[in-house]
Amino acid sequence: MFAIANCDKTMIKNIFIYLLNEGADVWRPVKAEIIDDGKYKILDENSEVDEDWQFKPGDIVLCKEKIFSDGVKGLVAFKKLDDGSNKTIA
Repeated sequence: MFAIANCDKTMIKNIFIYLLNEGADVWRPVKAEIIDDGKYKILDENSEVDEDWQFKPGDIVLCKEKIFSDGVKGLVAFKKLDDGSNKTIA
């Protein structure tokens, strides 16, 4: 008899979401599911009551690579895709 392995193909990656109303550029790392080339679904919940995320949990966003001020590279969400919103950042 053969055992069937659970083959969950969900791929998770850390991306960064811009925090609004901070007075400076601040980015929150969050877990996101890879949907397609450059497209991610935000999985993490916003547990910080004082943080205003640019995008919300469950949003599907486009990401691009950014070099942060400390020289570290990361993927940042820059456009929401699932409702036609034009929320973008430079």
